[in-house]
Amino acid sequence: MRKSLYASVILFVLGIGACSDDDDVQGGGDDEYGYDDGAVLADDAIPQTIPHQSYFIANEDWFGHEMGSCNRFYPEKDTIVYRCFRKANPGKTLGVTTQFAMNWGGYIYFMSKQAPRLVIADAETLEEKISFNVIDGDGRGCLGVDVKTVYVATTNGIRIFRVNKWAFGGFVKGTSSATGDLYEGQIGDMVRAGDYVFAALQGKGVLVIDPVAHEVKKVIEVEMPGALCVDKEGYLWTSAKEKELWRIDPYTCEIVKQLKVAKAPSVGWGAWRPSSLCASTQKNVIYWNIGTAGIAGSTGNQEYRYDIDKDEMGPINGVSGYGVSRVETLIDVIVNCGGGTYDGTTGEQVSSMKILGGLTNENASYAYFFPSIPFFEDTNEPHVLVNQIILKPGEEKKICLSDQVYDADNTSVSILKDLIFNEKQKLVTYRVERDTLYLKAGSVPGSTKFIFNVCSNGRENEKSVRVDVRE
Repeated sequence: MRKSLYASVILFVLGIGACSDDDDVQGGGDDEYGYDDGAVLADDAIPQTIPHQSYFIANEDWFGHEMGSCNRFYPEKDTIVYRCFRKANPGKTLGVTTQFAMNWGGYIYFMSKQAPRLVIADAETLEEKISFNVIDGDGRGCLGVDVKTVYVATTNGIRIFRVNKWAFGGFVKGTSSATGDLYEGQIGDMVRAGDYVFAALQGKGVLVIDPVAHEVKKVIEVEMPGALCVDKEGYLWTSAKEKELWRIDPYTCEIVKQLKVAKAPSVGWGAWRPSSLCASTQKNVIYWNIGTAGIAGSTGNQEYRYDIDKDEMGPINGVSGYGVSRVETLIDVIVNCGGGTYDGTTGEQVSSMKILGGLTNENASYAYFFPSIPFFEDTNEPHVLVNQIILKPGEEKKICLSDQVYDADNTSVSILKDLIFNEKQKLVTYRVERDTLYLKAGSVPGSTKFIFNVCSNGRENEKSVRVDVRE
């Protein structure tokens, strides 16, 4: 029997077949369980973190004069590589008004409003893999759903991109425009949490999407949707009304907290940009920046911080006058679109790298970059730490799956998890609910194993985990 388990999406199937009988028998023998040899296998240690060498900022660039671009920052070297995609791909450019970028499965996905609307490049070399001029709408953001699937947001709904085929499928059912009006199906932020993918839909609310069936299951009605993020504990946050942020259970879709704020982060739907709402991977803290219009790029910008565990909120530092900020996944500093970094707790500046925008020089040309969003390297792989689970005959045990996995570049709750048991084994019964594995041992001692597959930021790993029933 196959059961798929993960912190962010339910019924996620990685396509790995069930184990053979030989794979599920420990120690040989002619019974269906195998023999328990009394071994005790310790969990693996957390692997050493591979540090990041740089970070990126995707730029709208100067509309009418330049195509979209991307700058790469090396803070330890105090070096900026301007328009790094163009340098790696002579004669090629990103699209018009590049607004979003993400690192998924070893590739960077660049989204632009006009052609080429989607450009996919190798995350290490930045060499172009493939690009698409037409995606049935103007480009917005994108989201990695699993190792084979990326959702691509447009002004006309959400397209399904098949990574294993490097080709588009259809729309996520229930997201495409019914009338063909330019912005009726416009999608804002998208995130994956609990059992679903969540996507902000202009004027309607937050779509709750089944990522296996690729269809909308329900809509969370929100007066001013647009900004979404997932905190370190796996809960969804959304902007709501003008001065509220809602924390939502990603399994039940129930609102568990309504946080009053000075001004909620938002997006300009008429000239769409990604929202500033984001979360730390190291602490249970969310951030957003606002201006006089409640969006990044307006005057009077200010970064806000809310510590969920301490229930403390307040401003911490000013931000760049254009674009949004994001939290660096390894060192937990805020990176703003001006190129500077700030301490995520105090707001004190950590580094400053001045962009030579507006100057004529050999690196930047005549550059008004109009930066949009920072994004980061993914240098660390996901790992399964557990090697063995031991139960007594008749014992019941529950195991938090997020405690058994690790990726320095991601939160454990956001790692996709897939468990594959031999369908013929009768040693234990099992089920999964809310990122927890529930095991119940039978009365007969013995040993079996299951495959534990993980996917984080589009990268996979797996391990065979032993289960022993013994006195």
